[in-house]
Amino acid sequence: MNIKSSLVRLKRRLSRCGSFLLLFQRTPAAQVILPEVNFLTSAGGMEAAKAVIATVVGLGAFDSVAGATSVTQVAPSAGSSTVPVTAGTNLSGVFQLVGGGGHTPASWSVASGTLPAGLTLNSVRGKTTTLTGTTTESGSRTVTIRAWENSNFSGRSAAGTFTIQVSAPPPAAIATQPSSTTINRDQTATLTVVATGSNPLTYQWYRGSSGDTSEPVGSNAASYTTQALSVTTDYWVKVTNSQNATGAHSNTATVTVRQPAEIAQGPAPVTISSGTTATLSVVATGDAPLTYQWYQEVPGSSAVPVGTNSSSFTTPTLLETTSYWVKVTNVANTDGAISNTAIVTVTASATPNIYTASTLPPAKTGAAYQVQIHAVGGLAPYAWSVSEGSLPVGLTLSPEGLLSGTPEVNGTSQFTIQVEDDDNQIDTRVFSLSASDLTIAVETLPVPVKGVQYSHALTGLGGTGDFTWSYVSGSLPVGISLGSDGILSGIPQAEGNASFRVRLTDGVDFSVEQDFALAVSATYLVPVVKPIIFVPATIGADFKAKVAAANYPTKFAIKNLPKGLKYNAVTGVITGRASIAGSFDVIVTASNKAGTSAPVHGSLEVQALDTHLVGTFAGVIERTDSVNSGLGGWISLTTTSTGGYTLKVTSALPGSGSKAAGATYAAKGFLAEEAPQVEAPLAGLPLQIIMDPETGDFSGSLGAAPIHGWHSTWTKSTPATAYEGYYSVALQEGVTVLAEAPPRPQGTGFATFTVSPLGVLKIAGKTADGETITAATFIDGEGDFGAYAPLYKKLGTLQGSMKLQTGVNSTEENRVTGDLTWLRPAITGRLYPLGFGPLNVVAEGGYLAPAKHKVILGLPAAGSVSVEFSGGGLDLSETDPNFSFDYSAAYQITPPLAVNNPGVAAISLAAATGKVAGKFTLTESTPLLKRPVAFQGQVVRLEDGSLKAVGYYLLPQIPEGSQKATATPILSGAVELIQPQP
Repeated sequence: MNIKSSLVRLKRRLSRCGSFLLLFQRTPAAQVILPEVNFLTSAGGMEAAKAVIATVVGLGAFDSVAGATSVTQVAPSAGSSTVPVTAGTNLSGVFQLVGGGGHTPASWSVASGTLPAGLTLNSVRGKTTTLTGTTTESGSRTVTIRAWENSNFSGRSAAGTFTIQVSAPPPAAIATQPSSTTINRDQTATLTVVATGSNPLTYQWYRGSSGDTSEPVGSNAASYTTQALSVTTDYWVKVTNSQNATGAHSNTATVTVRQPAEIAQGPAPVTISSGTTATLSVVATGDAPLTYQWYQEVPGSSAVPVGTNSSSFTTPTLLETTSYWVKVTNVANTDGAISNTAIVTVTASATPNIYTASTLPPAKTGAAYQVQIHAVGGLAPYAWSVSEGSLPVGLTLSPEGLLSGTPEVNGTSQFTIQVEDDDNQIDTRVFSLSASDLTIAVETLPVPVKGVQYSHALTGLGGTGDFTWSYVSGSLPVGISLGSDGILSGIPQAEGNASFRVRLTDGVDFSVEQDFALAVSATYLVPVVKPIIFVPATIGADFKAKVAAANYPTKFAIKNLPKGLKYNAVTGVITGRASIAGSFDVIVTASNKAGTSAPVHGSLEVQALDTHLVGTFAGVIERTDSVNSGLGGWISLTTTSTGGYTLKVTSALPGSGSKAAGATYAAKGFLAEEAPQVEAPLAGLPLQIIMDPETGDFSGSLGAAPIHGWHSTWTKSTPATAYEGYYSVALQEGVTVLAEAPPRPQGTGFATFTVSPLGVLKIAGKTADGETITAATFIDGEGDFGAYAPLYKKLGTLQGSMKLQTGVNSTEENRVTGDLTWLRPAITGRLYPLGFGPLNVVAEGGYLAPAKHKVILGLPAAGSVSVEFSGGGLDLSETDPNFSFDYSAAYQITPPLAVNNPGVAAISLAAATGKVAGKFTLTESTPLLKRPVAFQGQVVRLEDGSLKAVGYYLLPQIPEGSQKATATPILSGAVELIQPQP
């Protein structure tokens, strides 16, 4: 079957056509064999197409097919149409046929253009050819290089056009400068330069700075090896070629010559007295740094190293002749220069000599201590004593020179010790001894895991001031370091065991040391819960504790926590407020991917609140201008057995914007475990309350205002029996009113209250200017109570504390005393418009009757009772309203005869309450005026038994000039019921 018939048959099989393989249709063979052949996109069509393509390729087309066959540059510039050439430098150019259908050209030629002189194109069979040779020309030549099918430059061909760019040869230049170097004395150094430029290159080395050609050295080479040098020397090199006859100059390369350590002057021998020290010195030369190491015994024997890295060495206290020598090293003499032997000759002293070091070994507070003080010379035996200063408390010095005992306090002591020999010869030395209880806690460190972040804080105890930690010796695991804060941290890099020693220094430079071991594990270990010690909790108080485990725990499980507490399973932190008391066996386990720990038990004690911290509380807030505008205040507080509290403050606080004494503010929360038990912000002010768990009394502050208060402890099972009953008190200003003082009431206020079995009472009464008093409060277990009454539309107040004292024999002897303050604001009107106060008010009174009663104690006895009025401007009246009345055993009043009652007074006295009320009239002739006056009072039981009742009246003053009677001031005066005791 020929190709043509195959294609015709394929064409008949394809019914749906599309243009395809245009590339092959454009070849001569394809144009003849496959004119206008179209292919289906079916699988069968594709397979047929593959057969046709294989056939076409097999024809071996060589001419350029759609640009697929050409000549390209491989070297020296692959893929470029420009061939770079340097004049005078050999060229190795390579060109390649690309495409060609697998045929290999038989010959190559320069089809157009002329090659630069000296270059030749090789015509050999192969897909590549070379352009070689050396040209001295410069400039550009464009040539066409063609690959031929046949050996005689015939047949089909492919070509490429190239520009041969010939550049002038480069001048000599320095590419890499010779480097400075350092050698030891009497060594050589090799210097090297890297130069560029057309060959041949010529090298000339010189001694000295760059440009100085006075000392040429070396041969014509890129490298130069110096002679053995004893001093530092400079070198440079000049590189020349035909294009750079003057040469390229390198920089200056310095060969630094290090001088080895040498002994210039050895240590000199010396003679000393027994028990003293000697200082030896050496003088050495050589480049710094010099390192010194002193040794005891003969030169070359390093068995006994002594001293520090210094050119001088002070021996310890010597008792016998000893030899020393020193070795000095540096980088140029690592073997070291060895000195002569210096002999320290020790001779006996005719007098005693204390040779124990002045700084004694440190002592640990509370631990036994013992040091022997030594001396040599003189005539034994010796007698030892302390001649100045004092030994540390707890230590003594024996006559034999033994310092011993148990130090009791931290600190450093200085003292002078004296030794006296048998010939009465004396020597003294000042000693210093530091004692401290500084300790490093001994512990097994948590196990680190390779590749896992590690952190653990070492613990120091005792000491004085801040702690500083440092590493002393041994080996820490690779990747872990010790910080000055005592924290071991880092990421260990390898498993294995490590041991090391650390030092802890306190703020007064006292230090202790401790050894530790740290084993790094390759894998995680099962956690081990650390011993659990809980600080006792209190109901309702904030509680926080943390359980911990070694070996990287990732999760904690905690059981049997009291109600109100919860825990964080990741951190092991327990928080909350316990709401029940008792002893709880808390069980803790910890786990990670290695497993779960054994359970560890810890006892948590939850203490109930003291009974004196639970219940009802109340107190007085003192008058403070900046806090309550001088009006004072009242605080009531209720706490529960679960530690919660609610409080209310009645006052005028600036943060609320209210100036009313009756304004209220509230807060709630939980009692703190430690005082102050209550802390809360209130109207922009900090509130603090400190409660006494033994009495229930409390104190504190609201801003700058002090607070004091009481606790109500009475219950149905423990009633306030000794205080129950009905009481009255007189409220009398407690200071003498000066004549020049602003007007103020001269009457007497009064109040009554009844104490219930639970100690609760409500105060009701009148101030001396007629203002109604009401207050609710209670008495505490000692009979103390407070009162706070907003007055004058809550712009003034009466407040203070009182005490109900029980009688020796009966309740009837119960007495009431107290100290209050009274503030009336400036109010428009006739009654004290300028206001007054705060005035000190004394409360005095006592028991009147049981809570349920018909008749009170303290009433007048049957007989005559005087009613006397005073103050309030009464002395300016023409009428004397004082009068007397007869009081019967049946508690009846017989009014006085008119002749004995110029004020036409009337009075009532309630036997059940002790309330007094009445009126009188003042008649004036100039001006003609009648003034009806009402008065009020209360029976009170005072120390002065003849004074039966007190009260007040409000008296309009007599007009002056054109003043109207309805516009005159009204003043307060006093009314008293008096019945002399038999």
